[in-house]
Amino acid sequence: MTVPLPASLKDSKCILHIDLDCFYCQVEQVRLGIPFDEPVAVQQWQNLIAVNYAAREFGIQKMSTLRDAQKACPNLRLVHVATYGPHDLEPQYHAHPDRSTHKVSLDVYRTASREIFKIFGRHVPVIQKIGTDEGFMDVTELVNDRLRERYANELMLSSESCGVVVDWDSLGYTVKSDQESEVGAWSAVTTWRDLQLALGAEVAAAIRKEVYDELHYFCSAGIAHHKVLAKLCSSRNKPNKQTILRECARLDFMRDIPFTKIRNLGGKLGNEVGSEFEVMNASELWKYSMQDLQNKFGESTGTYLYNICRGIDNEEVSPTKAPKSIMAAKSFNPAIKSPQEMEKWFGILAAELQNRIMRHFEEYSTWPKTITVRYASFHHRTYRSKSLRSFSQSELKTPEMIAKRCGQLFNSLGDGYPCIGLDFCASNFGSNESSKSYNINQFFSKTTDAIHDSSPDDSTSNNSSQSPSIAVTDTNKKKKGGGLLLDYLAKNSPREDTTDESTFICERCSERIAVVSTEEHSDYHFALDLMKEERQQSPKKRENNEMDEQTIKKRKKALFFQPRTQS
Repeated sequence: MTVPLPASLKDSKCILHIDLDCFYCQVEQVRLGIPFDEPVAVQQWQNLIAVNYAAREFGIQKMSTLRDAQKACPNLRLVHVATYGPHDLEPQYHAHPDRSTHKVSLDVYRTASREIFKIFGRHVPVIQKIGTDEGFMDVTELVNDRLRERYANELMLSSESCGVVVDWDSLGYTVKSDQESEVGAWSAVTTWRDLQLALGAEVAAAIRKEVYDELHYFCSAGIAHHKVLAKLCSSRNKPNKQTILRECARLDFMRDIPFTKIRNLGGKLGNEVGSEFEVMNASELWKYSMQDLQNKFGESTGTYLYNICRGIDNEEVSPTKAPKSIMAAKSFNPAIKSPQEMEKWFGILAAELQNRIMRHFEEYSTWPKTITVRYASFHHRTYRSKSLRSFSQSELKTPEMIAKRCGQLFNSLGDGYPCIGLDFCASNFGSNESSKSYNINQFFSKTTDAIHDSSPDDSTSNNSSQSPSIAVTDTNKKKKGGGLLLDYLAKNSPREDTTDESTFICERCSERIAVVSTEEHSDYHFALDLMKEERQQSPKKRENNEMDEQTIKKRKKALFFQPRTQS
């Protein structure tokens, strides 16, 4: 007979948020055997994309230049990310990678992430993956089962108090209420909801220990009744710690939390609320009634704001689904002007995409139905695309087939050169089609005669009877100084109109992103970092690029009326 839970636990949840500390740095430190108290930074070309805590003590930050970082800390250990070079079938740690011949790869971190989430999955069935290094877990059912096992006798009591003494100090950093801080002691009363979190803290500690024992990575955790609180707590006492927030300390904890640090309020909604009410911290919104907020922002948003600023949200932990698309992308500066120059990049992009397709198949047992070539050139800085039908699994034992077919397609276009960006994208994943075979004519979809703008998340139809619309952006109207990746980022930026309930707010850009697009969105931010680096190029180099573009335009005008060829 199942022991019934107390009424106070009827709708009470136990949510974990686990976040890897300085993930990229940890991966490299474990790989190279570098002690964790040694300052380390991960390098991408001439900038830093990850900095560990030991290096941060010297004032070094992400996107710092190498020169500034080494000046601040002469003993800083720099590790360049892995790259694909010509003829590489897997990303390698090249001694002196060059952006003109190599492509940055995140595969090493994705692989490490998969191993970490496998460990999470041994403990918890419901996991919402956010990026490569953090995730939410709903451990309510697991914790409630433990409650029944350990405290069957106490559960017979109808009181809200469980009568169990909890050693909170042994479970991690437990946030005290203001009253507890004043008296210097824990509350004498332990509620069933408190006990639920105490058992959740045991689960979090076990997961963290297993991650370290097997993979040697440190991670931090937050344990609370709501996702918003678990997220805030996980970052509260980094690195390598876990923080528990009980109901009695919730409002005291939220009082001084910066309003825009609250999950889902770092974007447009948070800016609108902040400017309307001139609030900085969560507690400054408490003086407004729910009706006030509903009158200003609508019923649902007003209710949400009233609750979220108090640390209450009812958002479920949504299990992460397989990504809708995977991509290998490269921007070129200076532009690639001929098929001969581009040939090596066909091979490099194909190698990365083939690796990602095969790993995706191993993890999800699905196969892409469409391979898309996306490109931008001096003729159009907005990305355009053309699609191929996918390849059978037997054809992708090596990347040569992707390189050959995508290369042939790209070189057949009339507007591909000079090329400033090229992507190979796999999408429309479904059941494994590897048993089917195709002849060369079947590889080209019926709509490949029409060129259209598309993002990696878009599904490309292979049998549409209508020509897709052409969306061309006038680059002269764009803000100057965006760099060559501007249009790529514009086409791959977060979708603001996503309404699927399985979404999350990105902590870096504060936009709502579909959970299934987590990996693609991580790639987007990586590209954004590339763009920031590109903006730092010397004025002379930028001037030369502009001159190259002007020369091409003049040459195009000069050859507009072509002389008739002699037969």
